Amino acid sequence: MSLILTVATLALAAVALCYRALGSRWLAALLAGTVFSSLLLVLVYLAADQLSGDGINEAVIYHLDVDILSAGLGAFIGPMAIALVAMVTIVLLSLLSYRLMRTDATLGRHKFQVAAAFGLVGLSFYLNPASADLYRLYESRNIVATAVVPPEFVQEVKLGSAGPQKNIVHIYLESVERTYFDETIFPGLVPNLKRLEKEAISFTAIDQVIGTEWTIAGMTAAQCGIPLLAGGNTMSGADQFLPGANCMGDMLHEQGYHLNYLGGAALDFAGKGNFYTSHQFDDVQGREELVGTLDDPEYLSSWGLYDDSLFAIAEEKFDALAAADAPFVFFMLTLDTHNPIGHVSERCEEVVYGDGSNPILNAVHCADQMAAEFIERIRGSDIFDNTLLVVSSDHLAMTNSATELLETGDRKNLLMFFGNDLTPASVNTRGSTIDVGPTMLTLAGYDVEALGFGRDLLRSGPKLFQKKSRFNNFLSRARGYFLSLWSFPGVSDGVTLDSASEMLVLGDREVRYPALFLLNEDLSVSQILFDFNGRQSLQQSVSLLEYDQPLVWVDDCHINAWFADGEFGSRGQICAVYGSLGSRKKGFSILADGETIPFDTFETFFDRTSMTGGLSDARRVELEHLREYSTTKFNTAVPDTNLLGSYIIKSAGGHRAGSSYLQNTASKLKTLVPRGVSLLGINSPGEPVLLANVDTCSGATTTQWGGRGDFGSVMSEMGGLFGAFVVIAHDSALCSPFDFEFLFQRTGLSRWNEIGWREPYIGIISGNGAITEYVETLEQGMVVEIEDFVRPVPLHRQQDHQYLPMVLHADGWFEDQTYRAPSDTLTHFSDEHELFEITLSRDDSGALACVADPATSYHRVFGHEAGSGALADVVAEPESVVASRCSLSLLESWLAAHPDKKLVLDVPEDRVAILEQVSEQHAHWLPQVIPMVHTPLEYHQATGMGFDQVIWTLSSYEYANRHVLGHIKGMNLYGLAIPSDRGGKNLATRAREDAGVLSWVRTVNKRKAIERRQAAGVASVFTDWAIEKEWVTFELRSAGYEMGRSYAQPNGGAEPTYLKRGLTLIGFSIAGTLEKVAYIDSCNYRMTDTVALDESFAKAMAERAGDFETFAILAHDSALCAETDLDSLFGDSPLALWPQIDFREPYIGIVPTEGEVEELFGGESRAITRTLVVRSADYGTLDALQ
Repeated sequence: MSLILTVATLALAAVALCYRALGSRWLAALLAGTVFSSLLLVLVYLAADQLSGDGINEAVIYHLDVDILSAGLGAFIGPMAIALVAMVTIVLLSLLSYRLMRTDATLGRHKFQVAAAFGLVGLSFYLNPASADLYRLYESRNIVATAVVPPEFVQEVKLGSAGPQKNIVHIYLESVERTYFDETIFPGLVPNLKRLEKEAISFTAIDQVIGTEWTIAGMTAAQCGIPLLAGGNTMSGADQFLPGANCMGDMLHEQGYHLNYLGGAALDFAGKGNFYTSHQFDDVQGREELVGTLDDPEYLSSWGLYDDSLFAIAEEKFDALAAADAPFVFFMLTLDTHNPIGHVSERCEEVVYGDGSNPILNAVHCADQMAAEFIERIRGSDIFDNTLLVVSSDHLAMTNSATELLETGDRKNLLMFFGNDLTPASVNTRGSTIDVGPTMLTLAGYDVEALGFGRDLLRSGPKLFQKKSRFNNFLSRARGYFLSLWSFPGVSDGVTLDSASEMLVLGDREVRYPALFLLNEDLSVSQILFDFNGRQSLQQSVSLLEYDQPLVWVDDCHINAWFADGEFGSRGQICAVYGSLGSRKKGFSILADGETIPFDTFETFFDRTSMTGGLSDARRVELEHLREYSTTKFNTAVPDTNLLGSYIIKSAGGHRAGSSYLQNTASKLKTLVPRGVSLLGINSPGEPVLLANVDTCSGATTTQWGGRGDFGSVMSEMGGLFGAFVVIAHDSALCSPFDFEFLFQRTGLSRWNEIGWREPYIGIISGNGAITEYVETLEQGMVVEIEDFVRPVPLHRQQDHQYLPMVLHADGWFEDQTYRAPSDTLTHFSDEHELFEITLSRDDSGALACVADPATSYHRVFGHEAGSGALADVVAEPESVVASRCSLSLLESWLAAHPDKKLVLDVPEDRVAILEQVSEQHAHWLPQVIPMVHTPLEYHQATGMGFDQVIWTLSSYEYANRHVLGHIKGMNLYGLAIPSDRGGKNLATRAREDAGVLSWVRTVNKRKAIERRQAAGVASVFTDWAIEKEWVTFELRSAGYEMGRSYAQPNGGAEPTYLKRGLTLIGFSIAGTLEKVAYIDSCNYRMTDTVALDESFAKAMAERAGDFETFAILAHDSALCAETDLDSLFGDSPLALWPQIDFREPYIGIVPTEGEVEELFGGESRAITRTLVVRSADYGTLDALQ
């Protein structure tokens, strides 16, 4: 992590070094772009490391290609969201860096700085661990492209038994690496396995090498002696998994063993099931095969069976195998310890490690118990005298909640062998999981020195792993040979369709279709690609090929017809197309069930057809669309109107077609739509708003609007707020029968009756009422580019607030940490605060109720449950008494008595209905109540009810900050409430600068945190702390040339004090007053007020220190006009960055009598604003609030 921070620091240091140094726009853009690339590489590395625990490695590439949708992704939602936020942050930082580096000065003045900056960025790339990982992957994939058998590779292995055939039981403990055994890092974590290790042959130096970093790769390495470096997604539709490899299963099958595999995860994931069946295993069982045997079929984790269920099944399986006559092999794989946090079985609900705060360690601690019990059961069986028991990790743990601790140890894989005839020992011979196979076979009684690249670790002499100093590169050179082990079926025997099994028959081999065959010059098959649960469709795979790559593509005719430049076949028919992207002529055949396309057809076609020269401009555009939008169905619509807006609209039918969205081409922001049929409202320049969604696949048959439930009603109610409407289908609009006629009534749309399962649909209702509709075929994507269709909607000017008052929770705390009921707050703190937050709900009768929940409020504030004292007394009171503390009659009388105060309404449930009830039953409250809404749709609904002042809280809003900024441009908000963990400072600053919207942070309870937030540009905070005011705030604005007026103003309504051109020193007092102390106009070099020409700001501040708590120096228009000697003005002052003040740039320097100095700058002809917090001289502190 320290290296990551160093890389990011170097990149940002380059920006700092070139601050105001680049006069060339392209040079500034180039440097900003390289900084962006460096930071993006950091993010890619961190994201990959979250998945793999080892940065960007083959495991990451493999699982991106293969069956990613079968993975247990639920546990990674949090990291994925963080990565999205980080990506947005990097983009914003890069744009900011460009602005910070630009100047009108010439480059010659800053040549050294520019050269040094590029040197720093270059160093950041060099040190970036992502660069090393990507280079290693590139090197490993490009070292050799040959199928020559490496001389060190041992393919033919004949087993010669040295005694009775031993049974073999191999337990793969998911991600349970040997590092967990380190008592200095994990004391007492795996006591049972450590005890058992003393009775085993334990290998303590098993490294992880390239192509073995994930489960199926670890298994392939251990059982075949090869890493899983070749194939990508080649196994997802193939009939055999590495059929050319000679693996343990193949050899032991010949010896008469009964081979078995048992795992809790899906066999389809990563091709595990195919691997075992391809190598002679007799009984292969996974999640789908086992779930029916459970007492509770719903007792599953996101990956599959819990380990307590799996071990129970494994015991029965072992007993059955032990009772049979044949020797057996029994492999099993556990699941509970899978990253990132594990899944603890029910039997371990009361078992925790340490304080229980680290979830993966809880799972490992539980696995230690269950695995040890199973090991002991096998060792105590009657057949153990003739059984070899193997316990190992499948690979090192990927990134999990214990990664930082694991990284402090010497990370090695776990490998232990148990047997009654084995002498326990600790073996520190260096090896890898590739060496497990021959070592296991030797201990099972066979004389096997080598298997693949693996070597028996018990034999004397150096092993292959030790001989090759760069073992990973050595393995990578054999990638071409590993690819040949897949033994792809060729097309020399023709291609026959077997529609019943959804397979293509190629001689004595079969593959699933759809399938894309990539051919060599001699028409042999170099690779087969599939898109079953993969990350990209075959259409995209084809679009990314070299233009001269020969191919045969078998798919549904309506999907691959575009390749052959024609429309042929119909939906459901299977077509084979062949040629290349660049060939002028493409071949095609419609396949009937049982029909064969003979090899002669392909041979004749490719002999007569050039693979280049046929790429027209239209085809190039089509490929660009396919690469960008995952579809060739691209439409352009320009209604005959004089309206606004330019958007890209995409509807995707089925998962193969990608996502569906509406993209503003000006802002480049995409608003994704959920599965089903969605109605969106559009304004320009604001972002689209999701108004309603119907998902018939999940049974959700009501819209988010909550009214009549039909789109026409929504459009009628919201028509005055939006300039156009769009209806988009995503994935599938129709999964079960649904009344679309009701849903689409009064919309003007008519082609809804053509929508079928997984068929894309787009309906556009332009601002002038014009209707445009598009429908496509099954599992296709469709894109519409449309301009000038949004009616201009008058947007209210943002409410012009100079400041925002603090919002006090009505149920909260005071300095003695005693709970306050809402009535106490409203009664005793009305003079100190302007805005009070209360919670509204409804009782069983439907009447409005003011809710006070003291226990919940206390826990929110203090982080633990309530104890004794005043709070306990309140909590112990009957609910009716507690509720009476915040009655509607109290609110009625309080509002009447305090016309200058306001209530902020927090409505946790039934928000729209309750706000509507308030507007109807208590309309006279509206000037004094401010509802908090959670979505743009709720904002429009609230304003439609008559609420002129609305707060948008982002506590449950999942879209990125750029979407927030897009939406608020079309709103008239009282303010924005930002959760404290959402990057409030940057968002608040952008909201103020881009849309004039001020922001709170919600919720802040520490005194210094409140001050820090206000000082950092956030206007104010929500708080539980009823503080007696010990500070006042001022708004400061420094404007560069032609950027408006500069001023200092007390928050709360006082008139601003406007500033003249030059630099002004101002004193601020706790009484809320301010005074100009000194002023200089450098353009006339004129010093006035109390400071003479030969004096300085420092002397002025010293003389008036007793009159003010804080001083600030502000620039207006320009602090510099000529060769002004600022040293004489700023000398001896605590301000240090004043030499950076430049021509026509804003500047604010803040010097409190006690506390830290702060200086702010802006670019040329820019303006900066700052909330200044002035504390009293006796500003106290509470230990609990630090």
